[in-house]
Amino acid sequence: MTDRLRESGLKVFATCPPSFTASPLTYRRDVVDVARWSEAAGCEGILVYTDNSLVDPWLVAQQILTHTNRLCPLVAVQPVYMHPYAVAKMVATLGFLHGRRVYLNMVAGGFKNDLEALNDPTPHDERYARLVEYTTLIMQLLGSTRPVTLDGRYYRVTQVKLTPPLDPALTPGVFVSGSSDAGLAAARQLGALAVRYPKPVAEYEAAPPIDAAALGIRIGIIAREDASEAWAVAHARFPEDRQGQLTHQLAMKVTDSEWHQQLSRLGESAAGEDQPYWMVPFENYKTFCPYLVGSYERVADEIARYVRLTHLEAPVVLRCDDTAPACRNGRVFGTAAAWPKPCGGTGTGHRSHPMKLLPLDRPELIELAAGWLGKEENSKWLDFGTGVHAVTAVSLKIMTQRDLHVLRVFTPNDSDVPIGVCGLSNVDRRFKTAGSLWVVLGEKRYGGYGRRAACKLLTIGFGELGLEAVGAWTVEVNAAARRGLEWLNFRYIGRQRRCHWIDGRPYDRLLYDLLATEHRELNHD
Repeated sequence: MTDRLRESGLKVFATCPPSFTASPLTYRRDVVDVARWSEAAGCEGILVYTDNSLVDPWLVAQQILTHTNRLCPLVAVQPVYMHPYAVAKMVATLGFLHGRRVYLNMVAGGFKNDLEALNDPTPHDERYARLVEYTTLIMQLLGSTRPVTLDGRYYRVTQVKLTPPLDPALTPGVFVSGSSDAGLAAARQLGALAVRYPKPVAEYEAAPPIDAAALGIRIGIIAREDASEAWAVAHARFPEDRQGQLTHQLAMKVTDSEWHQQLSRLGESAAGEDQPYWMVPFENYKTFCPYLVGSYERVADEIARYVRLTHLEAPVVLRCDDTAPACRNGRVFGTAAAWPKPCGGTGTGHRSHPMKLLPLDRPELIELAAGWLGKEENSKWLDFGTGVHAVTAVSLKIMTQRDLHVLRVFTPNDSDVPIGVCGLSNVDRRFKTAGSLWVVLGEKRYGGYGRRAACKLLTIGFGELGLEAVGAWTVEVNAAARRGLEWLNFRYIGRQRRCHWIDGRPYDRLLYDLLATEHRELNHD
């Protein structure tokens, strides 16, 4: 089951038990136990909470790293608690000591009483503006080989250099809550992954795509072979509790969190046991996310629908409140085997036809792709040789006629309208290599499709063209591109210093490559 979860392309993060529910005598053991079975089940990482009532998440992360081999802590980071330099120093230090990646869950808010106790009256939307500057400084410190200077609205540093430097291969993934407009805007600005608490999946049927570069959801799962058994476990694990309901009502009065308000409204109209979406744990103040309850097949089908309808890419953050034996043997993650493949179909029969890669063989397609490549927000990251960042329609047409390039536009599911363009450039058929893989998404609301298109194009390169190796590069500050290359299984191989210019400033390029034997062909259309 672990291999099948990894092959799905989705990254699953378990949830570390909070300290306020545990005894000091057993909490460390509980954390280690949950971390170990999460790793055994194939999880990418584990979320570690933070707020005024909890132990320090960085010390918990240290315990997780010490007692596992590859599990990555997803550490909640609240700007009120730490200066951005301290966060960058912690990430670099853990990378230095353990040689392992840390993910950052950037928290803009929290309970109003917690923030007021720390004299932070910042309004909701402004907290996200501060979070963008805060996170930007962290990533600049972690990604730059030169001293960093920032004269911002909220933070100021002068010629600060981070020591020890972080290996670029360990650059942290960044998550931001995407349940509010301000949160989604912050995620887009940072190139971060927006994590949402999902509504019932049926509500996404007629809704427009969520405008996010990459999207994840947070859910709990209780699943068994038989639905009645799963519901029996769920009701035993989360019985209705009057005291918990009163605590939930009180919490509603002391939070301005939009996701908290949204979930509360959903709970008022939640369905019964005929549907897997369940809000009782949230309403009784036991968890902070919706649950999916039912048979393995039913829950897997529900997750597949979320992926299809919301263009979900990664991660799925799971609250693992199933019974301990089921958790340890990985059965709680059994749904993953039926999850759709990010580069292929859902396997559920819901999709009439999948995304397509189309050759640029018509003038209107060439014109459309040239328009996307010419936008400054896209062209600043590109280089088509001798410092040329953008290409004209005429130049692009010439490129389509040469064996040096393999170019495709790509469509979303259930549509023939292109949404982006991708290419393999500097193709050398004699030496069976391609010098550069690149992707430009023309319609940003289709965030998950860029990586899927790249995966399909790599399959063409390694399969039809018989390539043995494909190279790629990205600018050091382009976190979204780094994350995409890692998702495609590219390996970091080096750095080309001060060679890419944006707005009159030089940046390093990070160099990657991928061998044919390392490519994960996820296309099952």
